Amino acid sequence: MLKKLVIAAAAVVVGLVILKKTDLGSLMQVWWKDAVSCAQRQVAPETRIKQLKMEIGKIDEDIKTAINGLVKVEIGHDRVKADLASLKNTQEQRAKDMQTLATALKQNSKEVTFNEQRLQADIAQNTLRSLTTQFKTGKEQVKEMEERFGVLAEQLQLADEQITKLKNKKDELIAVAGKLESKLARLRIKQLDTGVEVNDSQVNKCERLANMTDEALQEMDKRAEKYARYGLTPTTPTKVQKNKEDAIKAAEAELTKDQTEKVAGN
Repeated sequence: MLKKLVIAAAAVVVGLVILKKTDLGSLMQVWWKDAVSCAQRQVAPETRIKQLKMEIGKIDEDIKTAINGLVKVEIGHDRVKADLASLKNTQEQRAKDMQTLATALKQNSKEVTFNEQRLQADIAQNTLRSLTTQFKTGKEQVKEMEERFGVLAEQLQLADEQITKLKNKKDELIAVAGKLESKLARLRIKQLDTGVEVNDSQVNKCERLANMTDEALQEMDKRAEKYARYGLTPTTPTKVQKNKEDAIKAAEAELTKDQTEKVAGN
């Protein structure tokens, strides 16, 4: 069994190598790309718009992720801000205590009053040295915390700008999707794909009847024209009556003429 698996695996590896090193491999890649392109072209515009709107909705997850990171930075920023304010207050108090002790020790007295306590001069000196060391250390801490506070403030501003930009891009894409929907609707109207059933059979029937009547009238007009041209125009009663009267008048005139000639001859 193990031998068969080894042989099968070797066959797969050899096949992959052949596909990669020969023209067949490149041809298969071309066929695959063509198939993918063909499948993409078959996707209806309505489906594409739905896909776009679905992908736009996923942007909210990216915004939420960015906001979660922003919240953490903001919490650290607020903590450093509070610690910095507290340290600065402590430094101010240390500076006041240092000034008080230094002033008292300048008087060369054996005891000094400090924070409502009587201290021996040597103890006061040690206290002053300790306060001075703490003040110097505090200054370094303030400087370090101010730098950290500035970095966090920049991070907050940058993150807020990026999130705002991301939201604006989402709004723009929503507007684009809406315009695409409107454009598609207009195209469908031009294609008479309105989705409303309109029965125009009666209109078509009337149009056919009108065309048939017009053809019949044209045929009658042409027939009358041809009849007249080839002497086949039927005699009307009015014309028959007129010919009759003319014939009678002509006959009477001829008879009258003949009678006159006879009288003249006699």
